[in-house]
Amino acid sequence: MKKLILLSILSLLTINVSMANTPDVVKNIFKNAYQGNFISVREGLEAGADINQIDEAGNTILISAILGFAHQLIDVQPFSYRAHGFVLGMLVNRGDIDLNIANKQGMTALMYATQIGDDDLAFAKITRTIITKLGTKNIQKKTALDLSYEMYCLNDFPECNKMLPKLEDKVIKHELLVDDLLNSNHENYIFSKIREGLFPALEELFYSSRFDPNLNRTLFGRIEKEDASLFYYAVKHNLQYGVELLLTHPDLIIDAKNTNPIVRALLDEREDLAELLLSYPQVKPNSKALIIALHERKYDIAKLILARADFDVNLDNDRTTALLQAVEDNDVKAVKLLLARKDIDVNKYYYSSNRKFGNTPLFEAVKANRVEIVKLLLSSPKIEVNNYDQTIKRVGRYRILDQAINNDSLEVYNLLLESDKIVLLDTDIYTAVYRGSLTLFKELMKNRTVDINAVDYYNDNTLLHYAAQSEEESSIEILKILLKVEGINARLKNGSRKTPIKDLGKNNKRAKKKLLKAWLKANR
Repeated sequence: MKKLILLSILSLLTINVSMANTPDVVKNIFKNAYQGNFISVREGLEAGADINQIDEAGNTILISAILGFAHQLIDVQPFSYRAHGFVLGMLVNRGDIDLNIANKQGMTALMYATQIGDDDLAFAKITRTIITKLGTKNIQKKTALDLSYEMYCLNDFPECNKMLPKLEDKVIKHELLVDDLLNSNHENYIFSKIREGLFPALEELFYSSRFDPNLNRTLFGRIEKEDASLFYYAVKHNLQYGVELLLTHPDLIIDAKNTNPIVRALLDEREDLAELLLSYPQVKPNSKALIIALHERKYDIAKLILARADFDVNLDNDRTTALLQAVEDNDVKAVKLLLARKDIDVNKYYYSSNRKFGNTPLFEAVKANRVEIVKLLLSSPKIEVNNYDQTIKRVGRYRILDQAINNDSLEVYNLLLESDKIVLLDTDIYTAVYRGSLTLFKELMKNRTVDINAVDYYNDNTLLHYAAQSEEESSIEILKILLKVEGINARLKNGSRKTPIKDLGKNNKRAKKKLLKAWLKANR
């Protein structure tokens, strides 16, 4: 019977709620109230929306929220938001609300509340609040309760004589629940009620001196290992009104051992909850929260985290930092956001057991040939440009400049050369030859400072030896260029007592041997 009544109500009114031709701010607040979107309704009211405005069907924002709740009773989960009880609790407690406004069907908010919410404790508090507002009378000097009673009786509803006892019963149920919880403070009972979304009905409980906001959920008599507290339970289940209530409690403790609540919200893709949490100073974001926000391109969340003066932007997580992750993601916008923090360490390594692991952001940017990010990092006055590759523990490991040579990236190489801190080595040309970096080799040959037959510190190799040993395809072109240089000597031996023709790499061995034989024949 009740479902039929609800269906009849919705068939008359929900079309008008959703199709009302109203300005955007009005249309949005009606829609959000209907869907139980507590945060958006509150923001709409704060932005100046009139709490007593009506749509084309004559429905107020309060009536829209009640009708949305009726829809939810028929369809278990029709909306992404289900905080109708929270919306209603906020609306009826506003001092400027007019509870006597009737729509075009002559129905007031209380009429719908008593007809729809027979068994819901959230509605018990709402109906009680409306009843106690005795001063809210219409022009006929009748209260909302009077109008509700008359409406039932004038339309010959069978529930006419049952309405008042039902209202009294709702209030009694509400009082018994709060009293029961205050007396028992039984954690699992409270958790079960919170999971049902009954925060408005339990609001008095939260503000009681007998309530412990740091309750932990138990499993078989033992506290659950992780995220067992009431607060984390509310975060996990996206109970935003409950999260806000608990955050206002002076005794709430947010245990750092638990999953960071902002991380939990971001992993569940609930940006609105993450923003809500960040609006409270006692909720501390960690490095993982920032890394996730940037990696998922949630820049508004990242800005809120970075705006925290007490947040350490250089903290590392899982062998990376926010800046290193931004470089890896090739995210120019994220790098700009991070560099805007004056305390950012642009040369930060990840540390593990007091040993360096990995490389600096600039080294990784050069390694990946991310030109725009290299430019941004080089603009930092604290940048170090002569770091060595920390992942190779041997003599001859790469510098940042060596990595640019290895990539044969003339643009990045020139960017590094523009830095007044860069230290150039005579060995750079040897690296270019061995790595087959043809473009950079040609550039370095123009400004060559070493003798064409000079040997390096590693096994006394000449440039010809490196060109012969190289497995790169471009090394053939490099060999051709070298053999044409005046004064070049292809008969010199290295530390292994080998001439270039006796020290050929496996790749293109025949072609290189032919070139060297031709030179030796021509230069007897």
